[in-house]
Amino acid sequence: MPARPSWWNDAVVALEENRPARTLELIDRPTDPAQALLAARAHFAAGDLVGTTQAASRGLPTADDTERRELLWWGSNAALGLGDADAAMAWTDQLAAISGDDPDWRAAAARFADLAAALGSTRDRSNEAIVRARAISVTGLLALVLGGALVLRRRS
Repeated sequence: MPARPSWWNDAVVALEENRPARTLELIDRPTDPAQALLAARAHFAAGDLVGTTQAASRGLPTADDTERRELLWWGSNAALGLGDADAAMAWTDQLAAISGDDPDWRAAAARFADLAAALGSTRDRSNEAIVRARAISVTGLLALVLGGALVLRRRS
């Protein structure tokens, strides 16, 4: 892995100290995958799910497979949180396609697919069913976010 740029440590520390706004300040409109990944994490931590998907999308074109998996993971999280089953499935399909034999990533992709399918099946139902599907999604997301934080911490 190449050496991290000078802004990286300050941005990671700010994110770990639950200061996502400071992280976003440091990386300012990311164009490379490393910046996009940090931006996606910071937007997610700030509760900005649209910003999460935008940041993840910006990093995908030049990302290697490792960065791509993580960007797709955060994009899937955000799309599920937004209740957008179609977008969640699109992100998840890409994640599953590059996950290879890694059991952690394959399990994450499968879980997202299940959640997106559950969310999509509630489209023509009552608001109560939609709320239930989103509650299931949030529970799954919490487990995946904790797992993703561990994966990202191992990389740092």
